[in-house]
Amino acid sequence: KVYQTEILPALEKLPKLLNEFRPHAKKDESKQKLVIMENYYKQMKQFESIMKTMDKELQNAKGKHY
Repeated sequence: KVYQTEILPALEKLPKLLNEFRPHAKKDESKQKLVIMENYYKQMKQFESIMKTMDKELQNAKGKHY
């Protein structure tokens, strides 16, 4: 399962990495990397939400057709 092997670990580990990296992002290049990491985390959270909604809708559709 993609969720358990890729999405969930990223959602669990990224906040800690961001908190550790944030105080060290002093230079422009580091700040840009931090923004990229923060955007990636936000996108992963949005993707998780979309996947959960899709799963719920598919389960509802399955129940209606059987």
